[in-house]
Amino acid sequence: MKITIFNRDGDVTKPMEEIVIKKCKSLESFPLVIKDDTEIRFEVEHKKNNKFKVEGTIISNKETLHAKVYGLDYYELVGECVDKLTRQARKVKTKVTSKKIKKKKEEESLDDLEELNEILDN
Repeated sequence: MKITIFNRDGDVTKPMEEIVIKKCKSLESFPLVIKDDTEIRFEVEHKKNNKFKVEGTIISNKETLHAKVYGLDYYELVGECVDKLTRQARKVKTKVTSKKIKKKKEEESLDDLEELNEILDN
């Protein structure tokens, strides 16, 4: 997974980068969504009244996930953004696995139907 951090208002500091990398480690538990070629982008923007906007985007071969949060504490916002992305990744994982299970059940029922037809033909 490739992580890119972009700060619209200046440079990305080392602590900003470290917290994003640390929080993104939890996303590795979704191998159906997060692979080696997956790109994760974080964009930070300083708004009025000392507020931050943090946007996180995961560009995967399955889907593109996006989360946006606003608040006063950058480090807390990164956590919230990663939590939103985690929920979305879990949803994609569930959808993909349920499709596989449904397809497997359909194949099994077709096999059972073919066996039944053979029995009835004899």
